[in-house]
Amino acid sequence: MLGHNRRMTGAECLAEMLGGYGVTHVFMVPAVLRRTFAEMERRTKIKRIHTHGEKSAAYMADGYARASGRPGICMAQVIGALNLAAGLRDAHLAHSPVIAFTGGRDPKTKFRRVYQEVDDVPAFEPVTKFNATVDDVARFPDMLRQAFRVAVSGTPGPVHLQFRGNEGQVDAEEADMEPMAETQFARVPPFRPEPEDGSVRAALRILQDAEKPVIVAGGGVRASGAARELVALAENLAIPVATSLNGKDSIPGVHPLSVGVVGTYSRESANRIVGQAELVCFIGTETGGMTTHFWAVPKIGIPAIQIDVDPEALGRNYPLKASVLGDVKVSLERMLAHADGKTAAKRKPWLEKSRAICAEWYSKYGPQLASDAVPIRPERMCGELTKNLPEDAIVVVDTGHAGMWMGGMYDLRAPTQSYMRSAGHLGWAFPAGLGAKCGAPERPVVVFTGDAGLWYHIGEIETAVRWKINSVTVVNNNASGNQSKRGFDRVYGGQQTEQARELWTYRPVNFARIAEEIGALGIRVEKPGSRCGHLDAKIRAFKRHSARISKSKGALAQLVEQRTLNPLVVGSIPTRPTNKFRGLAGIPHVTELILRYLPRINRAIDGFCRLLEILIAAFLAVMVVMVFGNVVLRYAFNSGIIVSEEVSRWLFLWVTFLGAIVALKEHGHLGTDALISRLPVFGKKICLVLGHLLMLYATWLVFSGALAQVRINLHVEAPVTGASMAFVYGTGVVFAVFAAVLLLRDLWRVLSGQLSEAEMVMVKGTEEKE
Repeated sequence: MLGHNRRMTGAECLAEMLGGYGVTHVFMVPAVLRRTFAEMERRTKIKRIHTHGEKSAAYMADGYARASGRPGICMAQVIGALNLAAGLRDAHLAHSPVIAFTGGRDPKTKFRRVYQEVDDVPAFEPVTKFNATVDDVARFPDMLRQAFRVAVSGTPGPVHLQFRGNEGQVDAEEADMEPMAETQFARVPPFRPEPEDGSVRAALRILQDAEKPVIVAGGGVRASGAARELVALAENLAIPVATSLNGKDSIPGVHPLSVGVVGTYSRESANRIVGQAELVCFIGTETGGMTTHFWAVPKIGIPAIQIDVDPEALGRNYPLKASVLGDVKVSLERMLAHADGKTAAKRKPWLEKSRAICAEWYSKYGPQLASDAVPIRPERMCGELTKNLPEDAIVVVDTGHAGMWMGGMYDLRAPTQSYMRSAGHLGWAFPAGLGAKCGAPERPVVVFTGDAGLWYHIGEIETAVRWKINSVTVVNNNASGNQSKRGFDRVYGGQQTEQARELWTYRPVNFARIAEEIGALGIRVEKPGSRCGHLDAKIRAFKRHSARISKSKGALAQLVEQRTLNPLVVGSIPTRPTNKFRGLAGIPHVTELILRYLPRINRAIDGFCRLLEILIAAFLAVMVVMVFGNVVLRYAFNSGIIVSEEVSRWLFLWVTFLGAIVALKEHGHLGTDALISRLPVFGKKICLVLGHLLMLYATWLVFSGALAQVRINLHVEAPVTGASMAFVYGTGVVFAVFAAVLLLRDLWRVLSGQLSEAEMVMVKGTEEKE
């Protein structure tokens, strides 16, 4: 032994050091650092979570880190390293302390085309604070200490260590080492840099002099644990507080000074208030594009001050009247100590105006938050989560529409609730929620995602079952990646083709049933406020002790109330694809059935109409031959085709009615689009429904009349061909049947919310351009 060193393998050293840093879980795809895993079992209580994919492992480590404040550990062998690097991107954007271990190239075999080997190290460079290789086992202690030190210091972020050997076999080698862990760097923040007193006083003076200031709080407030100080300062000086998505849990949404999330995935009231402020105080935010709606809210040039622990963040996007460099919590404590609460009086008119704007928002969106529409509106789901989440809950939210709904419509009710969101990667929330539950097992974790998000890593349901990770996952299921709808509407000139839906929709799937099949508890909620009479039985099937269920609450409320469900709850809540509007209420089972077979129906209709076009062309050709052939024969040879005129008249009737079917399918019939296009969405919808109902009635009249004539003339022979005259009247029956199919399909699409606003102007009968 040399001093405190002792002879040991890299695996022994790594296992002991991870235990010393308080790591409770590692997330990985084997095979990597195998000997280290064996030593973990012998020397620690660390749980080794084997996931179904490297990105899932990284996302779980990210959720673990954000929920616990401790670095999350993820691992992959060399062939999975690039997948792991992709998974670190969200942690990098959200400043989450994740440490990634991968296997790497051995100097002995470099450039010899070793199986599965490429140089992965450069791929980690853009998404890490520190990216290094560990080629000598004796470097294990100092490199691991450096990894933890960098991950949690300053602005937190990911770190990558590549261990020699495709599976990190360097951990089998021995050296004299001291497995010392620096526990100061076991969580965020390890240091609290104090700000200069002069900068604190200068910023406070500007803030107190302002009559219409607003605070924009970011994720740095949470990282510093400064939410209490933020709220205290805002209350002392009577200043409204908006937040970024990362900083949403800096202040409860129900606090009188809270105005909501500002920026792009935001709340209208927050954008209005920040836009009308005369001074903006940025605290712990990078003032990036999402928080500022790409630097439009507030506009660049507004008087601003900024507080941040990262000197590079200060003034990056907004010129500043004053800046404070230091730990957010310490800086706010200093400002609060010097604050003059008497200056709050002059901000009373501004505060009243801010509260009035917030009241307008609640008045505007209150009906949607409590809507009983079926399928369930996303706003109602957010409203239920606001009312029913436990006061110590962690809510984990995906990006895309899930992020928009929850960012704008969900409110935290208590300072003890936490909010974590994807920094931009769809599919992050579900595995991140599992990691969060591992990092904070005593707290209920509720994930909010859509079906598009869950599909990314749906295999991790099995991971949750296997490890009994009892998070609750609420799935907003509309059988589509609905955020893409508007973009495809635009590139198709405002009205997508039916085939274009293949670019962003999925088959309807009951995720609760999938969860049950894997071994989780699955519950499908189809109506707001519905009770789960079968819930108790399902819970008893998965756990031996009883669970508290409120019989008076709706199914979604019961879902989020469960704190110890084992192993998982998936709430599969069918909704519909939405843009800025919703369809009328429908019947969920019928809707699901139609959605499942709609692509086949559409393909069948398209194929049938192409067949009709071919028939029409053939009929026209026969008519031309008969009519003009008859003329030639009559005048040149004093002869003719006896049946020509009779057959041509019949074919003309069939061409007319079959052409009407094709025109109806292409929406080429007469209409009043010049008027309808100027109506609001609701007006367009009403006109479309009324128009289709009138056409269906007219179609019924054609059908009933033509069918009656078919029966009357069934045995009446035509004078020339001798064929039944029912053949003539059959044109009306055929037209009516297929016209009804087309009209009912379009009517269902509008009633079920499948049509965009542009598609509601179905008839293009004018030359006017939009």
